[in-house]
Amino acid sequence: MVRYWNILLDARKDSPEERNNAGDNTWRTFSTWRVCEVYLCTEFLKSIGRDITFTLADSFQVFRDHFVVIDQAAIKLYWHKYTLNADRYAGLGFFDPELSFNDWLVLYHSIDNMIIDETILDQPILKAE
Repeated sequence: MVRYWNILLDARKDSPEERNNAGDNTWRTFSTWRVCEVYLCTEFLKSIGRDITFTLADSFQVFRDHFVVIDQAAIKLYWHKYTLNADRYAGLGFFDPELSFNDWLVLYHSIDNMIIDETILDQPILKAE
């Protein structure tokens, strides 16, 4: 845990305009910008000597090999960053973009048998109007 948080502050300089004008605005491109949590995670992975490929298969292997996911619903607690009663993803129907403990268990035990569609990373990110 200490190694994960023991990284240098992100001193890179850029602006939202640079990102908005970067052209290919896909999930893969966004992940390579390494902002926020992606920066923390990739710096940790570099510190332990893990190559970063920005693929779904590699991301799933990273979750399996280096993390344990415990979600809010699994332990009935909440992180004060968000409000307790707000369901941030209610409008998405059955789709929940967060990785749950159950999702992590599936990755941990079955990743070698999964069919992973890497092309989804090359889909454009839709901007809210």
